[in-house]
Amino acid sequence: MAASWQRAAALAQTIALENFQLDPTSNIHGVPHWDRVAKNARLLVSRMESGASLDICMWFAYLHDCMRDTDHDDPQHGQRAASLATDVWTAGRLPLNVEDFELLRIALADHSAGYTTGHLLMRICWDADRLDLPRVGTMPEPAKMCTTVGRKLAQIMTPPKTDRGALVSPQYRRPR
Repeated sequence: MAASWQRAAALAQTIALENFQLDPTSNIHGVPHWDRVAKNARLLVSRMESGASLDICMWFAYLHDCMRDTDHDDPQHGQRAASLATDVWTAGRLPLNVEDFELLRIALADHSAGYTTGHLLMRICWDADRLDLPRVGTMPEPAKMCTTVGRKLAQIMTPPKTDRGALVSPQYRRPR
């Protein structure tokens, strides 16, 4: 039987894809990015002794960019993702209690605001996303990470390599 976080990831991805208007195969804001954010969240949680809920992190990973109108500047996409989460939760498709849902809603709404403080779950979500900045040619700055583990991971990251003009991080390189 799949773990709770795996069921959360699968359902969150399904809902995200139902609402995503961009190319789902995009490395920038599509499924490959969402999968890496989910992987980063699992890594962050595994290195902390916090008991943080991976379910909330999985919902964040798959919903945080699913309401983007463009891969470029879209300052309201987090707010739209939070609204989607509210609709899904109200419809009974997002199985979180009120407190956990509120943490997810705030994490979604504020994920691109640059905050570094708040509830640990929100900070894990934000770090999981920021650790994937190399996909767009930007290295995460340790000082802008939200958790001690996130700062340490950002410090040891290597700059992305170029591959025929596109910036692709070696650990995420697609097979040819």
